[in-house]
Parts: sequence; C-alpha cells; structure tokens
Amino acid sequence: TRSVGHLARGLIDGERHVAGLRVVRLDWRAHGGSAIGGPYGFEDLTGGVLTLFDQLGIDRAHLVGHSLGGSVAAEIAVAAPARVGSLAVLGGIAGAPGVACFRRLGVETTGLAALGLPALRAALPQTLLYKGVPVEPSLHDAAFVPENMASAYAAATAPTTTWDRLQAGRVVAPTLFLIGADDPASPFSAEQLAALVPGARGATHARTGHLSIQRQPRSAADALLDLVSRSRL
Repeated sequence: TRSVGHLARGLIDGERHVAGLRVVRLDWRAHGGSAIGGPYGFEDLTGGVLTLFDQLGIDRAHLVGHSLGGSVAAEIAVAAPARVGSLAVLGGIAGAPGVACFRRLGVETTGLAALGLPALRAALPQTLLYKGVPVEPSLHDAAFVPENMASAYAAATAPTTTWDRLQAGRVVAPTLFLIGADDPASPFSAEQLAALVPGARGATHARTGHLSIQRQPRSAADALLDLVSRSRL
C-alpha cells in the first residue's frame, strides 16, 4: 500500500487508527509524493479517490475533505452514495454561495500560475483565501499547480454544481459543514449552509479563516468524531 501510481503515495505514517477507525490520507496528483500524471480535471480527482478505495479494498468510508477536497468528497457522496458512511466538508466551497469568490480566486491564481509555480507558491499567502492568515511553512512548499486551480474553479461554476446536488438532497449520508468564521471562501456560516442542505449540520469556528482545521485541530476532530458516531458504515 505504499504506492498506488500517481493517485496517492498510500498510507501516510503507515496505517493509523484513531478512535477505533482506520484513517487513510492520500496525496492527490501534484501533492506530496504523487506526480501530476498529465493534464487532469475535477472529474479525475473524484474518480481517483474511488479508484484508491478499490485498490485499498475499502467498500465504504467516512469522507472528509478540506477546501477543493470538500467539493470532491461531496461529489463522491452524490455519485457513489453506497460507498459513503458520512460526509464532512471542511472549509469547502461547494458552489452557488461561493461562485463570486471562486471567480475572483480563479482569475487571481490563474494569473499567478501563468508566471510559474515558484511565483504562485510565493504569492499564495497573499491571495484571497489566505491573506491575513498565518500560513504554516509546509503550505509554502505545497505543489499548487494550474490544474488544481482550474478544477476548483470548474467545480464552482459548472452549469450544475456539486452545491446544487447537495441542496437537492442527493446526499443521503449524514453531512457536516465546518467553516472558519472569517473564511473569505464562504459568505455564510456553516450553520447557514447546513440549513440549505437536507439533514446537514454545521459548525463554525470563531476567529479562524480558510485554514480553520489547522488553527483549531481539536475542535475539528471533536466535530468529526461526533459526526462519525451518528453514522453507520
């Protein structure tokens, strides 16, 4: 399980178990130990996660995604509901409420990406999502590539977005929105977003931005464990 092609490096830190749960964290294309593997889009990210499920023998899982990962996790919950025990969208931008933000972010990051990856990395802390937020050194070294920015933009501006599907009640698994109160990516609180999605719950972290799970990891963990406790695989 140490290597599954360009989809993921496999199990980071080995197989970890938290609160009796097996935890798998994957490296997306162009992240961590994974190669870009050629041009790709949003649908490739969602398909890649399901392929990883198959390769690791995972029939059903509690899905947790942050930012673009939240949109990917939500899309998987719509496309393959039988494989999702619960859905947690952390700092996620799922569509309609964040379209204006995504358009600004798309223009901003696409322009930076055109200057090359070093320029994008250097300027990232001053972009819309991260401006004014303490950025961990590891984020400076993350492999932010144009494909990821384009995928995020496409996910929020498609004619029928993941957000539309959430609002339509297409996700049957217990769902949690967790958002930083000062996150510029969402004009609404997590509770407001949850009120728009049948059966969802929301939790807003005060005095945090887009990286709320990094600034308040214990609160995020407690919210996730509560979600899992109410779900069944």
